Order: sequence, then structure tokens, then C-alpha cells
Amino acid sequence: AFPRQIAMYLCRTLTDSSLQAIGEQFGGRDHGTVIHACKAVENMIDQDDGVKQTIEHLKTQLTRG
Repeated sequence: AFPRQIAMYLCRTLTDSSLQAIGEQFGGRDHGTVIHACKAVENMIDQDDGVKQTIEHLKTQLTRG
């Protein structure tokens, strides 16, 4: 579940997609699920430097043009 939450978080932070649109792309999940995922990842970023570094690395890789 955590990799999916990270993917939802990255979609939310790197795109202009709505919560509903993101949820639909992840198997028809509810917008509340996306909100929960984003909050869970934000909490992990605050608590774990390893997670923070991983997220930053993924963002860098995804935004390279």
C-alpha cells in the first residue's frame, strides 16, 4: 500500500490533476483515499529522512526534461 500512496502523493504534488482524477487512475479509488495517502506520505517525510530522500530522488527523476 505504501508504494501506491507514494505514487498518489507524487501525482498530487507534480500535476494539476484533481483528487478525483488521481483516484480514478488508481483503480477507481475515492478522493478521500488520495487525501489520506498524501497525508500519510507527508507524515513519513517529516518522521523519516530516508523516506524524504527517496521522495526527493523520485521527484528529481520524474521532473527531468
